[in-house]
Amino acid sequence: MDVHVVTPLNASHYASELEQNYRLRHRIFVERMHWEALRRADGREIDQYDACDATHLLLVRNEQVVGGLRFNSLSGPNLLTGQFSRMVSRRLPDSVWLGADWTRFYVIERPQPLGPSSAAGALYCSAMEYALLQGWTYLTFVSKPAMVEILVSIGWSVTPLGMPEVIEGDLAVAAYIAVSEEALLRARMFCGQPASLLRDRSGGADLPQRHEPAARAVTVH
Repeated sequence: MDVHVVTPLNASHYASELEQNYRLRHRIFVERMHWEALRRADGREIDQYDACDATHLLLVRNEQVVGGLRFNSLSGPNLLTGQFSRMVSRRLPDSVWLGADWTRFYVIERPQPLGPSSAAGALYCSAMEYALLQGWTYLTFVSKPAMVEILVSIGWSVTPLGMPEVIEGDLAVAAYIAVSEEALLRARMFCGQPASLLRDRSGGADLPQRHEPAARAVTVH
């Protein structure tokens, strides 16, 4: 199980995986979750935020995409400021150049406890690791309160950016996650993912090497 980093620089090496990703997103968000505004006749869930500076983290198992997420820099076009700015009533914690908007998180497996074989756990850990690699200090997102509860259970610091509102029939809230080495360590301990899963088969994503801090005891509440 690997998490491949797909950027505009290396997307040509991931044509098949990106196509799987868009079709899986349609299956998850439109057919399963009934986000009818995203429905397309071609069965691909894709929008303008995929066409700019998007970075996709695609979870691949046995050569098949089984999960994914998307990042857009907050300094450019992104879903939060483009579609959900009304949900943000508080100041962002840092410059927009130091943050990214996290969207389109999904896994195709049925919900299961976060552990070494958990697709969701692999993506949580990889999301935090990639954020550190990029020098981001926070990640914004819009999701159900249940997602906030999951992230807090991992041990992450999650702060609402405004009041919840109903979107597509479900309560949702805009919030941000603080990015830190401790947050990555907590996620790895909680999810049983001790090592990096990030991969780039082309070299185009230019993944820098991280100096992994020495393991230390962390209490996850």
